[in-house]
Amino acid sequence: MLASAADVAAAETPVVQQVIYSRKLTAPSVVASSVSDVTYTVVGPGAKQKVYLPATLPPGVTAANMLTAVDPLGVQGGWREIEPLVNAAGEQMMTTLLDAATAAALYLTLDDDVTMNSLPINVSGRQILSSTLAYWEGSAGNAQGQLIPVFEFTVRFTETETSAVFEDFVYVPASSDYLRPLALVVDAPARATPGDPVTLTAADATQTLATLGIGNFDFVMGYLGADGTYLYKWYIGGVSPENEIMDLNHSDGLNKVTFTMPEPASADDGREGNVAVLLVVTDTDSPNASASTTVVNIAVQ
Repeated sequence: MLASAADVAAAETPVVQQVIYSRKLTAPSVVASSVSDVTYTVVGPGAKQKVYLPATLPPGVTAANMLTAVDPLGVQGGWREIEPLVNAAGEQMMTTLLDAATAAALYLTLDDDVTMNSLPINVSGRQILSSTLAYWEGSAGNAQGQLIPVFEFTVRFTETETSAVFEDFVYVPASSDYLRPLALVVDAPARATPGDPVTLTAADATQTLATLGIGNFDFVMGYLGADGTYLYKWYIGGVSPENEIMDLNHSDGLNKVTFTMPEPASADDGREGNVAVLLVVTDTDSPNASASTTVVNIAVQ
């Protein structure tokens, strides 16, 4: 009896097991004049590497030596070499951390504007259950000059439509230096007429959140804080070079833009449509390609 093509394919498909390597870092911690080593977990899409091995080991190969005695069937994930960041005097550079309560309040106030990961689901409730310090490593290929200290929050969510309750991790930078710059349009009109000039103003990213009326957070979101340089770019419909708005007053790069309102692409005569305006704020001093995007929709008739 001849085997079918499907049988042959199934017979030749290797059965594999995977070994996951997770990066961990050990660093000295000084508490009450005593120094001890603390191990920090590295989290994020670039923090792990999967190595695939045969599920059935050859004779003489054990779990203890299989990583050196068996050729891997495949590898998934990238890898970065890391080393301590030092100043001109050879001293290791440090960053000042927020306390967990402040970082938690920041997350509950600004949500996706401060998280390293985003959960694509609508939730009606969030409760932080626990927190721990870790380092964030982005996916391979992303520009990242430094590992980012983060709080790993265990959060209990309530889903909006089904009221289902589930738990997941949320990662928030543990230092204001590593927060993405604030992208917020402060004066968008509700509606406009095609052909009319429209002026939009972004919140000044060099100001503290408290100054901008956001909670009691007395710090600036950005690598150099109030001394940083923040680039503002505006787009219509999507972030691409051909959609960038050229300011009518030629104040390129500033946090205010004036442009002529276009016709909405999806509107028919006599029917109201929307024009999406996107603001991208980039922290030009950050070594970690730090930028934020926000969208405002303006009704057009």
